[in-house]
Amino acid sequence: MKKNLTIVIAALIVAAMAIPASAAKLTLSGAYSAGWTYDTRVWTPTNLAEASKLTLKLEFTEGESIVAYLPLTVKPFVGEPEVAVGSWYFSYATAPFSFWVSPNDPWNAKQFSALGDPLGIGAKLGGGVVLNAKGNILGAGLNIYAAGLATGAEAYLGRATYGLPAEFTLGLVGAYTVTDPETDPDELILGADVVGPIPGIGGNITVAGAAQLSKPYDSTWGFEGMPSNDNYAYRLALTDIAVGPVTKAWASYTAVGGMFTDPYKASPASAPGAVLNKYAGKAAAEVGVT
Repeated sequence: MKKNLTIVIAALIVAAMAIPASAAKLTLSGAYSAGWTYDTRVWTPTNLAEASKLTLKLEFTEGESIVAYLPLTVKPFVGEPEVAVGSWYFSYATAPFSFWVSPNDPWNAKQFSALGDPLGIGAKLGGGVVLNAKGNILGAGLNIYAAGLATGAEAYLGRATYGLPAEFTLGLVGAYTVTDPETDPDELILGADVVGPIPGIGGNITVAGAAQLSKPYDSTWGFEGMPSNDNYAYRLALTDIAVGPVTKAWASYTAVGGMFTDPYKASPASAPGAVLNKYAGKAAAEVGVT
């Protein structure tokens, strides 16, 4: 472990020396702690060899575009120490795309954010090594995630949005999951949505739909539909409609097939944006005023 720590620190120093000093900065901060006891007016160490530890935080920056953060804990600080790596991340902000990679911990500065599609297909992602690429190309906004999850599965999620005439926005979303290529089928969810204002009414309309497909492990020719045709989800919603004195009326029709399963949907059913969870296996027509 000490050898690995030396390699990491050396790599950061070499990276800092490889670019102009005015642009790069390597920051090191830390704290040492140990246990002590008070007995008969005397302070004495409490098993100092095992109770002591050193925490270090290394941060390498180059202007505002590159940031590498590596927290380390050396414990115990004497004897045969072990080095534990904390919630690290590396980010590279540039145009037209920015990138980051991290273990996707809840307390990490770089972590997964919901894709924002109307059905909530890409609402959450578990822990693991996650890579994100985000930017604009040919007028479309792209947000893509690739993850090696702690469960052993591989996950690929992404969303693209494109502005249409009359202030409408077209969205495409996808989620591809690989569990065990030799025994379990790969799962693919594809969805599309259109969101925009309703001419003459002053409200907004959302039309969204998605289907789930499965690729058997022994198939190489392509994706096959699920055993049941109940592998779809769709939603039509009218919001912020002005009707007489009412300015915030809404109406919606939502259906989620019983065979439509999404490991990345929001939960529980009462959570914001948990459309797939709330309407799982059923359909509902609703109207209301807010």
